[in-house]
Amino acid sequence: MNRFNSYIALTMAPLLLATALSAQSTRQRLHKQEKATIQSIGQLATELSIDVAAAVSQIDFETRTLDTENLIALSIEQHLSPIIHQTGAIAQEIGQLNWEQSWESDMNHILGFQKEKIIEKIYPVTNRQTISIDNQYGKIAIHNWARNEVKVTVKVRTAENSERQAQEALDRVRIDQSKSEDNISFKTHIDSGNSNWWSLLTSGAADRALRIDYDVYLPKGNDLALANRYGAIELADREGNVALSVSYGSLRVGHLNGQDNSLLITYSKAELEYLNEGDIAVRYGGFTLSEAEKLTLSLSYTSGSEIGKVNREADISLRYSGGFKMGLGPDIQKANVAASYSNVSIEPVTEAAFNFNVAISYGGFDYDRDRINISSSSENNTSKSYSGYWNKATGNAVSVSSRYGAVSLK
Repeated sequence: MNRFNSYIALTMAPLLLATALSAQSTRQRLHKQEKATIQSIGQLATELSIDVAAAVSQIDFETRTLDTENLIALSIEQHLSPIIHQTGAIAQEIGQLNWEQSWESDMNHILGFQKEKIIEKIYPVTNRQTISIDNQYGKIAIHNWARNEVKVTVKVRTAENSERQAQEALDRVRIDQSKSEDNISFKTHIDSGNSNWWSLLTSGAADRALRIDYDVYLPKGNDLALANRYGAIELADREGNVALSVSYGSLRVGHLNGQDNSLLITYSKAELEYLNEGDIAVRYGGFTLSEAEKLTLSLSYTSGSEIGKVNREADISLRYSGGFKMGLGPDIQKANVAASYSNVSIEPVTEAAFNFNVAISYGGFDYDRDRINISSSSENNTSKSYSGYWNKATGNAVSVSSRYGAVSLK
């Protein structure tokens, strides 16, 4: 079994293990095998680069998710060690992968022949035009400048086991460009041509590599549409709206000051400084946001996520997050959090004021007894609910519902 196939098999191991263990009755045996599986996944994840991305992309996570949900409920009823820890560990390993470093390592330690080409294009741009970039196997770096132009520089590098093959691989890559009144777009196109060449590339062959990097300068007010697979996106402060997706990579963003931002993050680690308004979805990886005014956020299988402060409104959905923390600013108006199999920590500033409702199934509630006044509560063996206010009763509202996870408001 080669490295590619072994990683697929190992990544699927938690599901197979969980299926077998659902019929067992001892917590000790489950915990031992679970720990060994997680350690093995972590070891492989640090050793592989493109193998990881290609392997993970072939896993049927939707089916696995449904099976895992059923098994977790069963494990709780049977008082077994929660299987969800395996999924959280996988998300953590994915989120911690340094894809940028992995690709540089591939290019710098290749034993074969290397070729490169640089493509540069400059277009005049109006403030109504959206700049669109669709890339794979490399980085997109966005910079701001004061000119009414967009400048795109694309550096393509290939490595092969012969000079002829390196040149042929380089020729397979082209950058499609188009311009209209509303849009200027650049899209990476890779001619797979010889299927053997493509399969060797995506299997992480030791004498073969490909990297495509975009370096972009444009005015900060234009809207952006970015997509990148197997690479990083680095984005400076923006005044226009941003719609982006990143898969098997990383995301580093400054201030997004637009009012209609949209971010899709899968199998990646994301770090944002500021979001004015927008929607964010994260699946498998890590996520941190320093400050937001108004956001809608969906997290699934994340390795612990954190929002430093929400100033106005938040609508949060969590599933299998390895701990979620969110701060609330003094002028918070509304915050809704719906969590499943995730611990939730809400941290308001001392001068905030709001009413709250907390409903919990199979979890506990910890709160600041100096700031919180509970007006009504209900508790039984499996569920709890609490209503009251923080500092004083107001029209502002915070609502938290949690299944199989603890809630903290302090």
